Amino acid sequence: MAAYTLSKCILENINAGKKYITDLLFVFTRDSNPHKVTVDSQNIILDIYTQLAKSNEFIATWLQLMSHQPSNFEPINVDLSSVSNDEEIFLKVCCETKSQQKIIVFTHEGWKYYNYHSDKVIHYNNKFIYVLDRDEAIQDLNFVNSANITAFGSIIAANQSSINNSDNKQND
Repeated sequence: MAAYTLSKCILENINAGKKYITDLLFVFTRDSNPHKVTVDSQNIILDIYTQLAKSNEFIATWLQLMSHQPSNFEPINVDLSSVSNDEEIFLKVCCETKSQQKIIVFTHEGWKYYNYHSDKVIHYNNKFIYVLDRDEAIQDLNFVNSANITAFGSIIAANQSSINNSDNKQND
């Protein structure tokens, strides 16, 4: 399972194009989706999302779908009492995520308080946070690992399939 932190700025600008709603935001609501959205255990991020949902029907629908069980939110235990701005809330939650430290933003140029350490990476609390903009996030979330297999005289099980009672005979 991969967990992503969705920053406030991506949700504030989600109406920039249909693909950001369908191929980014709503990817997390699919049953077949292996990804989760990180939130803090104190619900500060959910409160921010709820405020944004009041003026955006797509975010409201997304929140409603995300809350169905099993939830696609991944609560992270983190103390946010000392944060100084909204950017830091999301960075701190992302920093404490165990599986990976990836945050989704609308644009790389949108950060006001934190500078990049290197290309698409912010160094925060001695960890490297990988920053994906809206289009990079779509690619990352919808990555399909595929392989072409050519086989003669063989039986192949692929994509978690199984073979039962097979008879492999060679044609003359």
